[in-house]
Amino acid sequence: MDEMKNMGIEVNTHAHFCYSMAFIIYVNGMKRTGDKLSKFMNHGSASLNRGYVEEQRASVEFSTKCDEQFEQIIYDNTNMSKERVEKARLCYDWILYDEAVELGIINYYEGCEKQVEEEMDRVSDALESALEVFSQLLGMEKEDGFDLMLDLLAPIYEEVEEVKDKEEVETTEDEEDKNELSETLGEILNKAMDEDKVKINDSNSKKDTDEVPAHIFDIIRLEDEVMEEVMEELKDIRNADYDGCYCGNWSIYIDDLGYLTLTSSCRKSGECPDGKEYHIDEEVYILDRDVRMDDDAEILFEIEPDQALKIVNMAYSTLYKDCGMDEFGNYLKRKGE
Repeated sequence: MDEMKNMGIEVNTHAHFCYSMAFIIYVNGMKRTGDKLSKFMNHGSASLNRGYVEEQRASVEFSTKCDEQFEQIIYDNTNMSKERVEKARLCYDWILYDEAVELGIINYYEGCEKQVEEEMDRVSDALESALEVFSQLLGMEKEDGFDLMLDLLAPIYEEVEEVKDKEEVETTEDEEDKNELSETLGEILNKAMDEDKVKINDSNSKKDTDEVPAHIFDIIRLEDEVMEEVMEELKDIRNADYDGCYCGNWSIYIDDLGYLTLTSSCRKSGECPDGKEYHIDEEVYILDRDVRMDDDAEILFEIEPDQALKIVNMAYSTLYKDCGMDEFGNYLKRKGE
């Protein structure tokens, strides 16, 4: 990537799910973008070595050097602290969109400094081209053309400023009228309340403006026939994207709806509850695309809680059979034991 940058190539990165080595590659990008559902995960090296002591020592030393190189890439391209980066050597460090922006992992988003600079550069280039054409049409040097352009635009600028000043005066007068009206209405209301001896219970009348809606997506209920098909599909571990670690997603396509999706984490993940080997989120969503194939998939619906519980329990059952232990690390008895 650095060689491409040195050749003048703009190396940009975009991520939805960005874990492990993908995280190092991502932060080495120049313009780094994501979306509101983006997830990032950083971790240190791990190894299971067998053989001579010298072989093991050499392997550990090599892994340590790799960690130092990868960490330097993070320091050079983000605002992440040394303490946080080194902590990832011991456990997975999970990061969501807002924190990724705050830490400088995502450095290009709506309204960011880089975007504003690019817009200003585009405007500057457009003005430069316009000035060049203007000067050539009049057979003038660029400096003379610039002076003439300023003289021609000056009256327009003055008219615009006059309109803005007038609008500000009118706005100030409107605010004063509103304040006077508010004071008058307040006096009338207070007088009426005193005369009628009206009592107001502040605790009941106050509106809780900090209350957050319980759901931001439409909640739907699957038809019984569709639910049966989903439960059957969940019996197949191939509908999950696990590769030894139980952090990942299940994805099952439902006609005319989208992809039913479950998200899970393992004990090394910061999102896995204490005391569990792995965990499946209780919320079950319908996405517009298969998140295992397309990182830009968006949430369309949420499944009703009672159906979601059945779906999650079936996924747990499939994982039991696949890894031989329940979510708390208890190994299941095999036949004959």
